[in-house]
Amino acid sequence: MARWAVVLVALMASACSGAPDAGRPVAAGEPSPSAPRTPPAAADAGEAKPFETKLVVLYQPDRVLRIRVPDVPSFAAYMKNVESTCNAFFASATAPRALDVVVAIKPDGSARVWFVGASPAGDDAALSVLKRKLESLSPPAIQSGPVAFAIVGSIAGAPRGDVDPATFEPPLPREWLDALGAGKQRAAIPDDVLPIVWP
Repeated sequence: MARWAVVLVALMASACSGAPDAGRPVAAGEPSPSAPRTPPAAADAGEAKPFETKLVVLYQPDRVLRIRVPDVPSFAAYMKNVESTCNAFFASATAPRALDVVVAIKPDGSARVWFVGASPAGDDAALSVLKRKLESLSPPAIQSGPVAFAIVGSIAGAPRGDVDPATFEPPLPREWLDALGAGKQRAAIPDDVLPIVWP
């Protein structure tokens, strides 16, 4: 993992804990443009969080992120704020399930959220409420183009056996897949899809 991504993940891990975690292991080598990053530190081992981050995915390579994210600590704090908002929202959840939160930010200061994961019947309304809460958070400054990331999460202790950084496939919202159609193998994510799904 390149140094920029290591710093970002370490900052996210420590944003609300007060203790840096820069020594956590990271994936070896330069990641691909959509490679997942090592997850931030979990809470105490015996304490199950209502919503727990298992992996953080940055959809763009470091060379792009270095240009588009001028303030890395603010960006990491925003990611942590997204995680904290999810944790508060699912505080009373008892049904374990996987849920990935995909966030895109534009240079104009707007943010859009998509969810990837099994949604129990009747839960779409609840996720709409969470979507509004997340989109009302103040995003960090972004320049020269959009930035996207995903928080790969677990609700109520749901096991996630699919988060090995070496084999993990970054989550793609259904709306993104529909927009890309047959050209999805050649598309640059998120730059090619956001003008379609979020003009």
